[in-house]
Amino acid sequence: MEMRDYSVLISVVHMDEYYNVDAWPQEGDKVEMTPMVKQPGGRVANTACVMSQLGDGIKFFDVLSRDATDSFLLEDLETYEINISGVSYADGIVNSKCIIILSKKDKTCLKIVNPKPQIELTNSQREMFYNSKYIYCAMGFHELIENSRENFASFVKHGARLAMDIEEGFRIDDQDYYFSLSDVLFFNQFGFLRNAELYGGEEGFLQYIFERGVKIVALTLGKDGCKIITPDRVIEEPAYDVKVVDPSGAGDTFNGAFLHGLINGWSLERCAKFAVGAAGYCVSTFGARSAAVSEETINKFIKENGRLCKS
Repeated sequence: MEMRDYSVLISVVHMDEYYNVDAWPQEGDKVEMTPMVKQPGGRVANTACVMSQLGDGIKFFDVLSRDATDSFLLEDLETYEINISGVSYADGIVNSKCIIILSKKDKTCLKIVNPKPQIELTNSQREMFYNSKYIYCAMGFHELIENSRENFASFVKHGARLAMDIEEGFRIDDQDYYFSLSDVLFFNQFGFLRNAELYGGEEGFLQYIFERGVKIVALTLGKDGCKIITPDRVIEEPAYDVKVVDPSGAGDTFNGAFLHGLINGWSLERCAKFAVGAAGYCVSTFGARSAAVSEETINKFIKENGRLCKS
């Protein structure tokens, strides 16, 4: 019997810089920001940490420099028991980072993303992708791999399942192709609605997605929980009523916890409950990786907040 005991998560890891303001300014205003902390971050890297601490085998792929910052970020990933042997290196890369500004009402993220070269995969990197259970990345990060269309089709042909996190900024000509390779698509409510506008609304967009062969759409709704949609049913799971300390990383946590459930063969209902619970735990603590904890810890949080996560 074929054993696929790990998943590969693709890019990007960077530093998160937190600042606090009383209120987000209007254009042209001046405000004072209070520095808080710096800590490792990155959407997919956060998801990798969550999944690894839940017990999933994780290998991480990115293209980085060998400078002190990137070396620190990779060492930090290893503390979460993530395999970084598949990472590529290139000269001249300028570090990306995310500036997270917390106000009384919400957070605002300013992403400083610097270009990276496309990498031709080595034989060992190619085998890493071929033999993975899931490949997870955000749309756009797939372009780190040279000849990405051919390579991703080959990964799926070899048995890897593709899960993609979609934002509104991806190119439409890429969308159709990568949707046709994907098992699972993750959207937040804003990205989903902006994409749906191109297809005459939500119903038309979902029809388009499922016609491509996608099996699951996981839609996060912030304080309203989530909606899990398949071609033949809809599952809605409400959010937990907890005090929000820091909303950073909630979506990354949801995605990782949901994939953890799929990897372990859980029902979609259980996946949804667990993922919403993990996101609730995340926002009730500080830091984008605060929910990189054990399955037992998340289940304890779920039980204490009134909804036992059953299979």
